[in-house]
Amino acid sequence: TWECQGNGQYKFKITWFYSCDSSSVLAPPTSINITSNGTITSIPCLKISESDVTPNCGSVNGISCTAGDLTTVSRVEYESASIQLQGLPPAAGWEFNASVCCRATSTNTLNKTNIYLQSTMFAPAGVTWADPCYDSSPRFLDEPHIYAAAATMQTISFADMQDVDGDSVVVNWITPKGSFGANISYEPDYSFNQPIPSSVVDPSNIDGVLDPTSGFYKFSSNTAGRF
Repeated sequence: TWECQGNGQYKFKITWFYSCDSSSVLAPPTSINITSNGTITSIPCLKISESDVTPNCGSVNGISCTAGDLTTVSRVEYESASIQLQGLPPAAGWEFNASVCCRATSTNTLNKTNIYLQSTMFAPAGVTWADPCYDSSPRFLDEPHIYAAAATMQTISFADMQDVDGDSVVVNWITPKGSFGANISYEPDYSFNQPIPSSVVDPSNIDGVLDPTSGFYKFSSNTAGRF
């Protein structure tokens, strides 16, 4: 994401959630580089925080990321210095990409490669120059939904998406990407817009439905796994 600062410059931020119990996951790097097809092709971001965001679920002993317990998750945040972006994004926008190792093992995907993040900056009508900054990107306010109980109707909310400039926000699925921006493939009976076990996997499952306007995703699954 990026924020339009009071000085007319941009500050970029990366928020990365990783599975602490996966042997494929390395320790978070101290810095991540954002690459872009814009006027600045490389934006270094330094790690500013790392925290365990695993729900305790009422456990007496608890589980923790530092212990590498099963299904624990950590949030790592990175931030750039304030920078100027000159010129104007084309109609297709400026893309900003970041890649970190490694994608944790899951039940529904095939190729376990890097985690690849991408955002695109567009120029609204009437804007002729990106300097000074003119807009901030939307951002998520809440932590990710880590657990879901089997055999019960679940509602996951993406409605915490906020745009400080008052722009409209809609939510939709997109094909995840791995190393070098290559698409991640899915196991049979799963897809980018049906990542949770559907009625094809088990007739007793209720297919997930995402409402792009409200941001609510509803489903029910009797199939256990990591998705």
